[in-house]
Amino acid sequence: MSYKIKKESIREELVSQLAFYKHGTKKQQKIAGKIEELVNTIHCFQCLDTRQSWYFRDIKHRLDGNGDYYTMSCAICSTDDWLKNNLSNEIYGASGIKLFSKENYSGAERFKALEEYVIKVNPELDTQDPVYKKTEKKVLIIKKNTRNLKAEIGNIINKCQKMLRAHYGDITALASLLSNIEVNISNCENDNEQEQILCEEVEENKFMYVKIKNNSTTKKKSILGLCEYNKYKLDINIISHLLISENEAANKLCKNIVNKQASNDIAELSEMF
Repeated sequence: MSYKIKKESIREELVSQLAFYKHGTKKQQKIAGKIEELVNTIHCFQCLDTRQSWYFRDIKHRLDGNGDYYTMSCAICSTDDWLKNNLSNEIYGASGIKLFSKENYSGAERFKALEEYVIKVNPELDTQDPVYKKTEKKVLIIKKNTRNLKAEIGNIINKCQKMLRAHYGDITALASLLSNIEVNISNCENDNEQEQILCEEVEENKFMYVKIKNNSTTKKKSILGLCEYNKYKLDINIISHLLISENEAANKLCKNIVNKQASNDIAELSEMF
């Protein structure tokens, strides 16, 4: 019988679906990782190592009240024997993985069965991907040498006010954010590049997001070895967006950043830009 012949196409189709998830949303990528762990251990893709399948009972036996289906041992990796009758064909093995008809060769359906299984075992995977609407990106780049750091910081803050006002007209709502920007760009004491993510909730579900890359440095100079002064090499990149969270997952992620609770959330949001 053809159903006793191993079908390599099942695994190939399943792996193809897995590859799609691995390049999908964050949620799909996490699910793909768990499914791949299972796929790497499965020996029989006909039954997904449940060692069971199901089939239709003969018409002459269906009137006995015991159902239209029966569970059988897998024809590929086991003995192809009847095990028990069933009222439904929504049947699951002892491991919790769905059983398939002995004449079903769909790799896509088996992928969905494994997805259902890994979410049941790992309920934290069953969360929404954050959804945002964002405004056009604004970028401010400062590359300048100066001796008067205070004056230049004032000029940069004025430019930041104009940039943020283009996103959100009420600049008074962004006083705290501008203060944090000023603190960051005033730091010219480190030679190592610094990057900071700032986020301020300006209205319900509306967040101003700013990423600052500060690689400014300070050098001591002197005039004829007598009069010392600081020379500042400003190297600052400021990117801003107004984000509108469109679901609870996005709203929670942004609020965590505002409250400085989750570095992983900052990294995930940063990838968007």
